[in-house]
Amino acid sequence: MSKTIQQTVQFDVRPEEVYETYLDPERHGEAVGTKVVACPNGSGGYAAFDGALKFRTLHAIPGKLIVQSWRGHFTDADPDSVLVLTLEPTSDGGTRVSMVHANVPEKVFDSISNGWNVHYWQPLTRFFASKA
Repeated sequence: MSKTIQQTVQFDVRPEEVYETYLDPERHGEAVGTKVVACPNGSGGYAAFDGALKFRTLHAIPGKLIVQSWRGHFTDADPDSVLVLTLEPTSDGGTRVSMVHANVPEKVFDSISNGWNVHYWQPLTRFFASKA
């Protein structure tokens, strides 16, 4: 059985900055504190956290939307999960990120749900604050 994670966060930078940081492998890695490398299988995807996470961008609209397939601590039988990040400008010049992470295997749901906060939202908040 799979589950869906829904979270919303806000950053004090423009949507374009969030978009560019998230999709650029070097900046992505710097922001979340891990090396991001191209997957060797020619899929066009990337791996992070020593290969524990693999992701590939399926669709993107600059400054507005990122859709990716994700795998993290999944078994071979588990299908990829789908990540959708919607970026919206806030009235104070920041960005509201609405995240839907669908098709997450139930056995890793809690770990991945908590991991978003620990490995992404907190580090990104610190990264963007350091650039202000």
